[in-house]
Amino acid sequence: MDSSAVGTVSKTSASRPRQETPDPAAIAFSRRQWLNFFIRGNYVKLSDEFIRVLNHFRSFIYFNLSSEKRAFINDFVENFLYFFCHPDFKIPPSHIEAFIALQPVIGNVVALSDYGTTTPWVLRLSQNNKNLFKLLVLHNVRTEVAIDPALYFELAPPFASRWWCYYWVSAAAFCRKETHDNIRHHLKKLNDRFRLIGNNSRLSYFPVTYVAPECERIAKERLNTLVAGAFANVAIRNTPARKKIALISGRWYRNAVYTSLAPLVRSLAGYYEVTLVHFGTHEREIQDREMFERVITILMKNHQMDLSPLQDNEFSAAIYPDIGLNAESIYLSNIRLAPIQAVMYGHPTSTWGSKIDYFLGGREVEDAGKAGENYSERLVLIPGMGVYPVYPDEFTVPDVPPQEEPFYVNCGWTAQKVSYPLLDALREVLARAEKMVIFRIFPGRALTDNNGFIPFVKDIHSQLGAEHVQVFPNFSRMQYFTELCRGAISLDSYPFGGFNTVIDALHCRKPMVVWKGDRAFNRFGAATLEIVGLPELIACNRQEYIDLTVRLINDDGFRRAMRERVGAIDLKGSFAKHEDPGYYRKAIDYLIENNDRLKSESSKEPIIID
Repeated sequence: MDSSAVGTVSKTSASRPRQETPDPAAIAFSRRQWLNFFIRGNYVKLSDEFIRVLNHFRSFIYFNLSSEKRAFINDFVENFLYFFCHPDFKIPPSHIEAFIALQPVIGNVVALSDYGTTTPWVLRLSQNNKNLFKLLVLHNVRTEVAIDPALYFELAPPFASRWWCYYWVSAAAFCRKETHDNIRHHLKKLNDRFRLIGNNSRLSYFPVTYVAPECERIAKERLNTLVAGAFANVAIRNTPARKKIALISGRWYRNAVYTSLAPLVRSLAGYYEVTLVHFGTHEREIQDREMFERVITILMKNHQMDLSPLQDNEFSAAIYPDIGLNAESIYLSNIRLAPIQAVMYGHPTSTWGSKIDYFLGGREVEDAGKAGENYSERLVLIPGMGVYPVYPDEFTVPDVPPQEEPFYVNCGWTAQKVSYPLLDALREVLARAEKMVIFRIFPGRALTDNNGFIPFVKDIHSQLGAEHVQVFPNFSRMQYFTELCRGAISLDSYPFGGFNTVIDALHCRKPMVVWKGDRAFNRFGAATLEIVGLPELIACNRQEYIDLTVRLINDDGFRRAMRERVGAIDLKGSFAKHEDPGYYRKAIDYLIENNDRLKSESSKEPIIID
């Protein structure tokens, strides 16, 4: 393998989905035409037609279904599944990969329809091993048929590996018990024949922490092993210069990574010569360009990732704000670019087995006694939280009275954070609430992929009831903050909690219940409430989370008292008094000066920076 080539990237790529009304002529299909293609055995033309309409569903997002749209979707699903599953139809070999990549779209389109799932068709196809590739296309997390993935891997490991990754995103979230159980079972069936699939690696690496954090090590260790093999012949010539470091991220623009870490990274400016290694296509949106000596863009495209800009470098340290949000970060974290390699809280969980040496964390967030249990890297603890907010200064909180009749509860949870156990806790809240409660969910951009918005809403309605839920489309920041202000209280998610969403709630003066766990990603909220003086709103288990939420809903005096205290918080002052970004630079200095000794110790004891 050429040193600049790595992995395999799916040939099917999607542009950013659009939300406007599509041209009816562009999406129309003719059953008569499809029947003619089928009778003549022209399966390439028929397959092209399937893919054309499916790509429409990938590109145009439905936020509501008129009777006309619903009829069109039902008609498409009925005809597509009839012809696709017919014993005489053979998927053209050149189209197999494209169909497997469309598996999440197909799952959501069927969920949009009155058919709901592909279960009846998968059940029929599963009775014959000759239907392997059709099963890989239709067997998704919503399917209520138990098929051992070992069968797929035995017959076609490369395609089964693609299926294994796309299965993750065949539902936007795991809101129902069935989908939640299916994905956790899926995790445990990671076959020994699994092979890495380039850009799709993040589909497996990233979401596991949200739905099954106790199982993330399984997937990540396997992915890291495969990536390391792909990089076996890559030669990096590093001649470290003391003051030169690399910041490696595809998220150094205004998003959750940047808004939780930027003040820490800025502490390096003027002291180190920092090169930003940027992934992806958001280069125009990069923040803090003035602090970077230069910007290098790395992009995985057409089965290759060109590493030539990094092969001769002078970095003394390579710092990753996040790993797993871009496929490129997963690959690069498995190569030695610099003597010191560290990761931050941008996606706050261990890489489990990459070539990252240190995890830069906060003493107020981590349980130091569980460092070896929670991280494969050696934990480096700075005073404070290891995160620092970029505040929404451009937004002036409007004087909007909170909605209490009905009672609005803000849930600023991205779609991946919404899981069946969390919704089960909300069901108990509803049962005990003395008011009409409406949970307001802000799932963000995740639902713009694969037409997942309406299926996501349907799933939540099935758990909480349509009358108790509002799900908002992807808003601008200003719209988002305005809607937050209408809520009476806010709730943090679990097991994957928030930091930016906690800051947002406090900025909008909303009392917020947080659920403190035993990993950094569910301890940021608790640490933040401790800093601002609201420990009464910290729950340490499911029952406390429910009890606190119910009390805020039912006890008007308690809620008013909490609201007054939140309104009196000096958020910036609290963080400025408690947190010092300068400790982050001190930590980097310490690692550079002591790296040889630290590595010779072969210890997993946390490194404490004072």
